[in-house]
Amino acid sequence: MAVSYSKKCCVFFKAAHDIHRQQILELLRLHGQLNASNIIKHLKLSQPTIAHHLKILHQAELIFAQKQGKEVVYSINEKSIISCCGDFIHRFASGENSK
Repeated sequence: MAVSYSKKCCVFFKAAHDIHRQQILELLRLHGQLNASNIIKHLKLSQPTIAHHLKILHQAELIFAQKQGKEVVYSINEKSIISCCGDFIHRFASGENSK
């Protein structure tokens, strides 16, 4: 097992585990892209709390952050999600090790 795979997936799943981060991901799935102000309006969480969760999601490569003028717009990084989840399923649920 490669260490880089393990670390990346651990960071990925740790970031995805939090309920507020899952709510942010769901909003981005529904709307395509949103800025932090719109995410705050939907979730009714404080700006520092949303900023914290967005930072973790971005560092874990679950979302993209793109500067547009004076604001940052967030969207889902589908390729990263598919890659890590696919690797996880292949490694642990592929049936190769089942009896």
